[in-house]
Amino acid sequence: MKKLTKTAALILSTLMLFGCTDNSTQSGVGDTTPPSESSVTGSKNESKVESSATENSSTPDNSNDKSDENLVENIDGYQTFSYDKNKYVKTTFRRIYNLKRDGLGAFTGETVTLPLARYAVQDEVLVIKCKVAGDSYVFQNGRSGIKTVQDSSDDNVLNGVYTPIVIEEVIDKTADAVTDLKTGDIIYIQEGFNVCEFTEENGNTVLMSADEAIKQKKEKIAEYKKYIEEENAKKEPSENSLKDYEANIAVIEEEIKNCNAINDFVHSHNGKAVISDNGSPMEKDVSYLAFVAVTPIPGTNDGNSYHRAYPMKYDLAYDDVPSLFGEDDIYFQGLYGYEKSWKAMKEKYGEHFKI
Repeated sequence: MKKLTKTAALILSTLMLFGCTDNSTQSGVGDTTPPSESSVTGSKNESKVESSATENSSTPDNSNDKSDENLVENIDGYQTFSYDKNKYVKTTFRRIYNLKRDGLGAFTGETVTLPLARYAVQDEVLVIKCKVAGDSYVFQNGRSGIKTVQDSSDDNVLNGVYTPIVIEEVIDKTADAVTDLKTGDIIYIQEGFNVCEFTEENGNTVLMSADEAIKQKKEKIAEYKKYIEEENAKKEPSENSLKDYEANIAVIEEEIKNCNAINDFVHSHNGKAVISDNGSPMEKDVSYLAFVAVTPIPGTNDGNSYHRAYPMKYDLAYDDVPSLFGEDDIYFQGLYGYEKSWKAMKEKYGEHFKI
């Protein structure tokens, strides 16, 4: 099995931490969980995750593509992504685990507000009406594909998917927001979903894999079984300790089951999937309401302006809340918060989205 580079392993280990732990099984993060609190975006876990190379691994061919619908050009060497509901499966971790949402569980969601969005992006916020302007870039610790656009650091490092958008209107802002951003400007904003395939520094394409996480969990089970043997060898074994060990083993076995489910899912779709527990991908030709940080992420060297953004973007052109997953909404832990937020945004900003 081929190992990922250190930077690829870091971002994938973060995804696996979210997808293979008992915490995510119990409380899957929804759209209203601030990124700083989400295990997807906030983890500093250093465990490595393996990833298998696809059969046709090659450097991405982005040779300055520019279509009629793209206002920005793709630079050769970046890992690009363009969401198409006919090409990619959109799902949640709970759907992969076959666990319906827990209406009484944690992270069922609260209504997004300017203060909440400000907390989420850790900056003053603009509320904008925007539309996708081209293909997204997928980052791993400041690198996209074979291009390094930012030196790695502990703060403000580029990770995940950033999509170019054209600002159609600046609608609102936090009280202290000061910015030169205006209608017609193009910036890259952070999305709230995860892709399942990545481009390494050598140009090879690899799929998300939980194999290394499974290995580590099996090693942990072996440790607990050793503790049980040692406890049973004592003259007076502690029943409480034995029960704790057995309980821990049961939890880890469930985590391994979830990890296997992720592997099966990713490989069954050959990586053509997005996991959208925090935010649904923006589609082209649709106007969205987005909460965007006013300050660009510092330290980038490619001339683009990258901005943190609240994970969920809202399509307010509908008369009622649009479904994100169809029949699979029952697996979306953040459904309640998403519905409340959409209705609140429709009431407050809906006039800007009338067709």
